[in-house]
Amino acid sequence: MKKYFIVAFLVALGMQLLAVTADEFLIGAYSQYQIRYTGTDYADKFDDLGGFLHSAGYNATTYSLTNGQSYKLQNIFAQMDSNSVKSNPDRFRLGWLTNR
Repeated sequence: MKKYFIVAFLVALGMQLLAVTADEFLIGAYSQYQIRYTGTDYADKFDDLGGFLHSAGYNATTYSLTNGQSYKLQNIFAQMDSNSVKSNPDRFRLGWLTNR
């Protein structure tokens, strides 16, 4: 019986030593936020979005990127990064059913 307690203790100790901190895990928000509808003040909107996501405890987000909107990405990445939120743009094409 003593042997089982020692083994259980060593297993529990090993699990504690191999554990990682929560900062290494992706805690993301998957939204339907589309860059094409942000208008001309998109940097301010993404700065606000990044602040809200960070306050809610998220460390990453994804949003939709359509053709012709990629010039906004540099500013969006900078705004999200300033709030410690990683970006994962989901690129899709307009008319994707006809382009298969």
